[in-house]
Amino acid sequence: MKLLGSIYIAIAILVLTTAIGWYVDIHNDRMHQRHLAVHTQLERMVRLKQELNAMLTLAVLQENTLRASTYDRVHSDLNTTLKSVQQLTQTLGLSNEMAVVQADHDKLGTIESQAIAAMEQEQWPQARRLLFDDDYLLTKKIYEINSETAVGVLTAELGNQAQHLDRLRSTALGLRVGAVLLLLGVSVVFSRRLRQELHQHEHMERE
Repeated sequence: MKLLGSIYIAIAILVLTTAIGWYVDIHNDRMHQRHLAVHTQLERMVRLKQELNAMLTLAVLQENTLRASTYDRVHSDLNTTLKSVQQLTQTLGLSNEMAVVQADHDKLGTIESQAIAAMEQEQWPQARRLLFDDDYLLTKKIYEINSETAVGVLTAELGNQAQHLDRLRSTALGLRVGAVLLLLGVSVVFSRRLRQELHQHEHMERE
């Protein structure tokens, strides 16, 4: 009965650790897919902001409104990307960082809209003042820093989750090895008992 109980325990451990292994693999794949999507969107967010900055700078320096003709489209793409990142990071501990980035983005957008309006009215000194004002430049720098911070937090979160999954995988592997050793031990004991019973049976037949 003890041997049978040991077999049941070993089988239960093997089933449990196999299920844990599947869970870890599935969760690991989903985690990497989500983080890849966030990384891609964050990189797109940075690229779009750089495109906007270059567009506005050229427009105001060359006093050419055509240079900023695609501002609305690029700004809309940036808004969409920001919202996408916020949705993707709701469960990744990035909500606070993305809220700060969004606030910086909104502040920059307000100033940029005023500068665009000044350009359209050919008030170039006003447009230059808005885009080269210390407040705008400082906010733009803070936006860049906060965006980099979000990337750093995401990378750290990925590392933490990966370590947690590795520990879970190692624990499951250890239990699985233990279950296999238990089954081997039970098989050895069972084999010995079987040989003893056969030996006793042969001895009884001889008598």
